[in-house]
Amino acid sequence: MTRLTRTVFLPVLIFFALLLGEGCAIKHKREADANKIIDAYKSQKQQVKNCYYKALEIRADLQGEVTLAWIVDGKGILQKAWVKGTTVNDAGMESCLLDHLKTVIFPQTQNLARITVEYTLTFHR
Repeated sequence: MTRLTRTVFLPVLIFFALLLGEGCAIKHKREADANKIIDAYKSQKQQVKNCYYKALEIRADLQGEVTLAWIVDGKGILQKAWVKGTTVNDAGMESCLLDHLKTVIFPQTQNLARITVEYTLTFHR
């Protein structure tokens, strides 16, 4: 490829990227599956709040972030869940969050692909 050819293609690629809007609207199928799985979890946000409120009864100054990670098989069944990181450092609350995660009904994935998801929750008063 010559230098002239490269300069011609770059503006064309930028133009097509602008047509897609917001950077690039094309997503990999697994990203769409992960978003559906996260949406299923987020739809149960009251239970997550209940874990926090229960922990606040013991530690009124409790705040921070908890990053949960979990694996869902292609049929929407939770295979494994764990706390990947935390600044909250409250074992009771983290256990409650994991217990709640086990009750969420997740959707099937495309091609029955196994999906690993990470999701960070922020807690503050």
